[in-house]
Amino acid sequence: MDSLEVFGVADLDNLEVFGITGLDNLEVFGVTGLDNLGVFGIAGLENLEVFGVAGLGNLEVFGVTDLDSLEVFGVASLDNLEVFGATGLDNLEVFGIAGLNNLEVFGVAGLDNLEVFGVAGLDNLEVFGIAGFENLEVYVVAGLDSLEVFGVAGLDSLEVKDSC
Repeated sequence: MDSLEVFGVADLDNLEVFGITGLDNLEVFGVTGLDNLGVFGIAGLENLEVFGVAGLGNLEVFGVTDLDSLEVFGVASLDNLEVFGATGLDNLEVFGIAGLNNLEVFGVAGLDNLEVFGVAGLDNLEVFGIAGFENLEVYVVAGLDSLEVFGVAGLDSLEVKDSC
């Protein structure tokens, strides 16, 4: 199985995806009623996109070691996004999520790029334990109360704009 798409599902409260081998791409979109999405320990998963998932409040990505790219956008109800131990992650983009309050990125050793755009409700952004981190961009985050960046060797660029 190279690709899995989850879309057009209504009234799905909880979705946990774990222990699947041979999955390269996972797209979750157009799902309504999903409160929690957990993606755990999927060997071989390279790309994860989550967009247009009405009602999603919590997204957790743990131990997905082969993940290269994670994009989360247009999930207005998302309150919490946590990414831990995705050691192969190169690129993380989060944009257009007005309700996101908490974004935590820990132990993502290979992360090169983190971009956060149009996340007006973000209160807390924590980034730490990232050895190869090169670029962090945070734009239009009007409610940002706390930005913590530590244990980040190799950071070349940090931009925070339109954040109050």
